[in-house]
Amino acid sequence: MGTYANILLTLILLSILSGLLFVAVICMKIRGVFNEFRQFISAPDEKTPSPLAQLVSAMSDIAARSIVARIKATFMGKQSGAVRAEGAVDEAIAQDQVNGMNPLLGSVLDSFPTLKKSLLKNPALIDFALSKFGNLGGTGNGSINSSQPSDNNHNGQVKFKL
Repeated sequence: MGTYANILLTLILLSILSGLLFVAVICMKIRGVFNEFRQFISAPDEKTPSPLAQLVSAMSDIAARSIVARIKATFMGKQSGAVRAEGAVDEAIAQDQVNGMNPLLGSVLDSFPTLKKSLLKNPALIDFALSKFGNLGGTGNGSINSSQPSDNNHNGQVKFKL
């Protein structure tokens, strides 16, 4: 029985030693992780920021750029909408100005979409267009020649002086 007891005690001691060795290896691994973490959060020297500080700086730069881009897009969209609305109001005023000065010219301009667009974009040209189209409706500076059928054989046609 003495030999069996020695073998049994030897196995128990080996199990305890292997358990202690296992615990020691795990403790060294944990200590290595803590050392890595400490190096990550600590600056290597006074002039160099820690890797954690560098990471936080890079992430905050990315977040700030994203926020600025979104704010810029929002304001550009609002500004663009305001410019479009202002342009629409200016065009409506110009259209009403043309119709107010000479309603017949307003209807004639529907036949000339390019000219109408130019006049709506640049209302200063309205007087020039009125002078070119003549006295349509009776309020322009130009003139309409209506001849008698017997005078010049025009058969009552109206001629515009452009």
